[in-house]
Amino acid sequence: MPEYLYSDELVSKGGNSKLSVSILTASLNESGNIQVWLGDILNVYQKFELEMIKEIVIVDDGSTDGTIEQIEEIMEIYPIPIHLIKRNNKMGTLNAQIIGSKQCSSEYILVMDCDMQHPPSFIPDFISMIRDDLDIIVGSRYMKGGNNNWSAYRGVVSRSATFLAHILIGNSRKLTDPLSGYFLIRREMLSELNPYKGMYKPLLYAVTLRKNARMIELPVKMDSRESGQSKIVTNPVKVIIKYIRELLIFFRDKHARNQ
Repeated sequence: MPEYLYSDELVSKGGNSKLSVSILTASLNESGNIQVWLGDILNVYQKFELEMIKEIVIVDDGSTDGTIEQIEEIMEIYPIPIHLIKRNNKMGTLNAQIIGSKQCSSEYILVMDCDMQHPPSFIPDFISMIRDDLDIIVGSRYMKGGNNNWSAYRGVVSRSATFLAHILIGNSRKLTDPLSGYFLIRREMLSELNPYKGMYKPLLYAVTLRKNARMIELPVKMDSRESGQSKIVTNPVKVIIKYIRELLIFFRDKHARNQ
């Protein structure tokens, strides 16, 4: 992790009293990860005295492995308020995060996965970069200093999807990683989106609709999933088709808004 991000400019210990951040995640059968994830967030929260983190919002899409029960048990003793939204059906990451954003009370939302692929250790870095002249801070795997531990197959799929995004969505070319799932965004820029079901890229959707969004990237090092199986489709052709479908829908919504 780049050392400069832990400079004295880190929204200082104790933080800016006017700044508020909600952490938002979607869960589905994460019993092997959720306790560790919440524990790591708490460690960062206490170490850096990040009192600007006001809540954690978790949208669960029907876990059957004990994830919900673990969250409910932790909620009783956790020092950061946890709001759990329980749903019965899997509706996709985009739907979960947009619905969850409507329940967030903070000015900014930090979106991340709870399967340990998005290390909570980067949370202070995101917060350190918040400025009034920025709307979105993106955790990038592809800029200098960032990387991930994905298989060659997933790497090819991700790079191909990014290439397609850059072709179809001009605004996405400002980012090296417009498909990132680890990003900080102004609440209204996420909550205003249409919560389509079965879709997965809320950052790209937000970037598509906001041509003048003020953005910056932060190099992040993604980890491998700690436990459980990835929710991504294993057939590369199906994955690319899904991405193209999402891109076309985002492109359509952009033009509908501009009319």
